This record gives sequence, C-alpha cells and structure tokens, in this order.
Amino acid sequence: MALTIFALLAFILGWSSILTVKEISYTGTPQSYLSDLVAKQVTEIVPELRLGEPMARLNLPAISKGIASVPWIEKSSISRNWFTGKVKITLTTRTPVAAITSNDAQVKYLDATGFEFSEPQPFTGLAQVTLGSEAADTRLAASKFIRMMPADLLAAMRSLFVAGPDQITMKSDIDGKALTINWGSFKNAAEIPAKVQVLRTLIAMPENAKISTVDLTNLRAPVVK
Repeated sequence: MALTIFALLAFILGWSSILTVKEISYTGTPQSYLSDLVAKQVTEIVPELRLGEPMARLNLPAISKGIASVPWIEKSSISRNWFTGKVKITLTTRTPVAAITSNDAQVKYLDATGFEFSEPQPFTGLAQVTLGSEAADTRLAASKFIRMMPADLLAAMRSLFVAGPDQITMKSDIDGKALTINWGSFKNAAEIPAKVQVLRTLIAMPENAKISTVDLTNLRAPVVK
C-alpha cells in the first residue's frame, strides 16, 4: 500500500497535469516589454520553464543560473506556489553610472561595480566614458570616479578618458570655458574630494581666467596652463 501511495504521489508531482505551471510572472523590470524580453531569453536558456511543466520538475538553481547569464540583470529570486501553479521571478536590473563605446562600436554601460553590460533599454543623460583598456581595474576606476564627482562637474563634463587607474583625463566646459583636467591616479581615491576643492580654487582665481589645462596629478603642486 505504501509503495502504491508513493508511486501515485510521484506521478502527481512529476507527470500529471494537476500540479503544473499555470502562470509565470516577472517583476522588477522598469518596463513591461523588458519582462517579455527576459521571458524569451530565459526560456531559450532554460526550456523547461514553460506553462504546463510539472512544478516538481522545475530546477530552480538551473533557472537562476540561466537568468544570471542575462548581462543587464544583477540578481533574481524565484518562488513557486504548488497549489496555484504560479512561478514568480523577481529581478533586480543593473543601474548604469556611465555609458561607454566598446571596440565593436556598440553603446554599453558600466554599473557601480565596474561591470560592463549591454542594455535593451537605452539610457540618456549618462556620463560618456572612453576606456583605455578592458581591464577590470580600469572599468572600476571609471565607475568609482564618476560616482565621486559633484553633480555640477559631471554636468560640465564633455568627455572622460580613463587610460587606467593611473590616468584619468576630463574635458569640461566650466562656466563656458573649455578646460582639460588631468586628475592623475585614482589609486588614492581619498584625494579626489581634495582635488575637486583645489580645482574650484584655481578656477576662481582671477589670474587663471584664461587657463585651458589643470594638472592635478600632484595634489600639493597643481599645474595650470
């Protein structure tokens, strides 16, 4: 009798249409069409995630891994309701802090951790950055530097070239005046606020009204030209 009951339960869980997936929902995406896009991408990677599939056959770790392969998704959580047949997938999408032009001429983005990703939804109003290398420390330096910049300096920025953690150069239009700012190394990020203050002081000095370049490589000995 026990064997019969076990077999019946196994059949109900794994083969019958009683406990099957009846609804798959995605939440957390900024626009509904992105949910459709995620659903398409995930089902291509994890084909067993579909309506009518027995709930017991869903491999949640495999589904999570499939979702993690979508670059613009930072993380996700999955839950299933055995009785209603609903599978709910909650997504956290990456938040870009800068836009970069990659070697293949496609617009890509950097998040706060320096992770580079493409995004089906275009973003506007982001800092435009050119990277001198594809190294992880270069991307991270770019992301951290942008997050440390005051809003007015970011608004005045026309371009930012990050050759690497040792060399960051900004071209700006501050108060209608074109200015190239060499920030030097970002390895000592704690100096950036002080360099910002030195920059503001130098720009405000009447004798520097016609300068076009500020070199802040050495915080204690800035150079203007």
